[in-house]
Amino acid sequence: GNASPKPDELEHWLPEAGGDLDLVVVGTQENSESEAPGDASIPAVKSLESETDITERKSSTSTKKAEQLSHQWDEMLSTRLGSGWGVCKKLVLREMRLIIFARQGMINGDEKAFAVSGIQWARSATGIATVWGNKGGLAIKIQVGHTTIAFVSAHLAAHDHKLKARNDMCREILKETRGIGVRHLDVASEFDHCFWFGDLNYRVNLNVPAVQKESGREQSDGSGRPVTLSEPTEDHVAAAKLQALYRGRIGRLKALVPYAEHDDHWNAVHDLVEEGAWERLLAADQLRASIAAGAVFSEFKEGNASFPPTFKMNRVPGNDYKNQRIPSYTDRILWRSMPQHRQAVSQISLSSAPGVSTSDHKPVFGVFELRLSCPPAIVPSLSLSSNPNSAPLVRMSNCRILGNFRVQANVGKPSAQPFFFCYTNPPGVLGSRAPMSAGTTRDRSPLSLQSDVKASPPSWSWDDRHVPLLRPAVRGPDLRHVSLILCFFEDRWSPHDPLGTVTVPLLPPASLSGASEYSITVDSPLRYYNVTKRTGRFRATLTVSYGAALALALSRANQEGAGTRARSACGPARCEVM
Repeated sequence: GNASPKPDELEHWLPEAGGDLDLVVVGTQENSESEAPGDASIPAVKSLESETDITERKSSTSTKKAEQLSHQWDEMLSTRLGSGWGVCKKLVLREMRLIIFARQGMINGDEKAFAVSGIQWARSATGIATVWGNKGGLAIKIQVGHTTIAFVSAHLAAHDHKLKARNDMCREILKETRGIGVRHLDVASEFDHCFWFGDLNYRVNLNVPAVQKESGREQSDGSGRPVTLSEPTEDHVAAAKLQALYRGRIGRLKALVPYAEHDDHWNAVHDLVEEGAWERLLAADQLRASIAAGAVFSEFKEGNASFPPTFKMNRVPGNDYKNQRIPSYTDRILWRSMPQHRQAVSQISLSSAPGVSTSDHKPVFGVFELRLSCPPAIVPSLSLSSNPNSAPLVRMSNCRILGNFRVQANVGKPSAQPFFFCYTNPPGVLGSRAPMSAGTTRDRSPLSLQSDVKASPPSWSWDDRHVPLLRPAVRGPDLRHVSLILCFFEDRWSPHDPLGTVTVPLLPPASLSGASEYSITVDSPLRYYNVTKRTGRFRATLTVSYGAALALALSRANQEGAGTRARSACGPARCEVM
């Protein structure tokens, strides 16, 4: 809230000397102690991998702090943590701030298994005119040992009726911070883990049909008939817009929503707070509804809050709400992991700090336990150049995209010729250049001639000859530690903004564990940044062969010409390096 923080209030959420933590990541918004990084309208993407790795810096701890800590807030955090900690990276965009601390042994390389390296970062301004830095996000990627982790701290649009703007800003942040890692992928689609947190500004709204029906109340249009809107997200948008539209005309609004008066709505939410009815409050939460509808944060997880909403407060200790805003869970922590790493993350705690008195928000903090990954070894002897009959074979067949694209701009036109790149997590399993399919034309089935788009979504399918045969440079049993990431584009003339990605874990089905050949059925929505609502679907069958099954699988693929017309990753203005 732009008030000067109090050092003694750090004890409410930050353990002295870091307690038993190894990493401390702090994101703040409306922190007036921050400096602006120059032109906030230009996203800045930088990488220490091409400069100096922080684990190789030989300067003293005091020198590093003098270089990196120059503001009151940073100094408070550093003093609280003590001399055993150092700064991995801090990032600032106007009043937003993101800073990562690690124990000195992780920074200077003394603890090699936990050494921090590979730092990359980017800024995204999504505020006024979509370029001003009063709203937006800060993203930092680090590598701890072999584990890659992205942290995104965001400040999204305020006010109840700006739900769509909040969801759009999340997508824009991911779009503008591409360049961290592979340029075609965003930070939520590429790395082992992605943590997203900050003042996300999603609100609690009891004027929503789904919530009202659950509590025995239904919205009416004035005729006594219940009004049913198509999706939870649209319910929230409609309810908030109705309140804004009919503000001052309470008589008309009362026929549409149960809490037409702001005071009535505030009192109803406050009563639930007093009851400790956290589940009922979260059932009326815009973010939860948006996630359920696929409108934002696809595949992200969030712990269940067992504390009161954190906004909007009087600046005193305790939970003393201002009447001008509906009490809401605006401050959130979410995370997403690659399929093979989902069991590696556990949230130990999720709490708020009501003792902090300098903001109209109460800070939210989480403690996580993260088991570091041990990726499969890239085996040079299995590369095609040295031993073409040893590398496992991953063959994709019956590949098809079904349309009804509603989110991506200018997609679904008959002239589109979609193609896709193939990446992996961990990176490099398919070599230094991403294999790439040929483009394909729209299917001309009888259904596509119908005028009803809902009955006949457009589709594109690939002949198996146009889909690359993949030869991972790992041993067959190690494929269970690998996920395939397919990144789709509309056509060769628009290779910058993807249609979306699909992530396919290559581990075998439980019933075929240990088998040298198995199939994976894929039927997945395209993730357009973090959206899966109305983005199209990808369907295919993947067959994985190695060991005793490899020779026959290769012979069959050669006889059928599989992959013979797939394109090289290097084309005109399109040479991709992992």
